[in-house]
Amino acid sequence: MTPPERPELVRTSAHESAGRTEMKPKPVVVRVLRVILGSFFVIDGVIKLSGISKTVLLFERIGWGQWFRYLTGCLVLVGGALVLLRLRWTFVGAVVCACTVGTGALLYAFKLHRDPTLPSVLTMLAITLAVLTFSKQNQ
Repeated sequence: MTPPERPELVRTSAHESAGRTEMKPKPVVVRVLRVILGSFFVIDGVIKLSGISKTVLLFERIGWGQWFRYLTGCLVLVGGALVLLRLRWTFVGAVVCACTVGTGALLYAFKLHRDPTLPSVLTMLAITLAVLTFSKQNQ
């Protein structure tokens, strides 16, 4: 039996060589998150913009008018496309999607009195992707 692989430990700088190490995220994790979240957000944006009756009713229940559905659909669609297209724009797309879906989670919980679990999980995944790609851009 071979021992399991251990993550790479890399010293962050000469100043921090007093024993602190930092683990680099595997590029596979970033790629998988980009594909899953980007695809989900693009599909969600298309559904919101196409005006399927369920989304129209949902946004009517919110009470802010259908302009809010169009705005949300555009933001999620553009954010998802940015997440999918280039690693350079993944951070911006993930932040846009996290803010949009995070607002949706708050609306689900406080305005619609529904379970906000799914939008909350998507928000956390988008924030995780944003953090991973932001740290990757600064290296």
